[in-house]
Amino acid sequence: MANPKNYEWDPRKFTLIAVGLPISGFTSDDMAELIPDDPMATKTEVSPQGDTVVIKSANKLYRLKFTLMSADPLNKVLYAAADALTRGPFVLKSLSDGRAATGAVSYVEGKPSPKFSRGHQGLEWTIAIPQCDVT
Repeated sequence: MANPKNYEWDPRKFTLIAVGLPISGFTSDDMAELIPDDPMATKTEVSPQGDTVVIKSANKLYRLKFTLMSADPLNKVLYAAADALTRGPFVLKSLSDGRAATGAVSYVEGKPSPKFSRGHQGLEWTIAIPQCDVT
């Protein structure tokens, strides 16, 4: 029986830069989620005559979702970046296994709604990366 591989989670082993800003101050174990706009790398279409065509998607748009602690000062900076339509480079890199995602341009696509409640609340941000290269 093969030994299961253990994965270590250490936020210090990740580099995240979005809109040209280093990002930290996450609320939970899930640091960030990178979501492709079109998860299908290819699509297959069949004509009425039975001909099959495989179409490769050229869509390289990705969205990064992450939640920051509400008291983190970076929230104020991201609100200002969203209002000014600031653009900046994007880098998400794992220092432990070499996985990386990069883009020359990224911008705040979704600002969180302010929440006023008891306890600590997180603010969820959405960053768009129109031409994201994932390796």
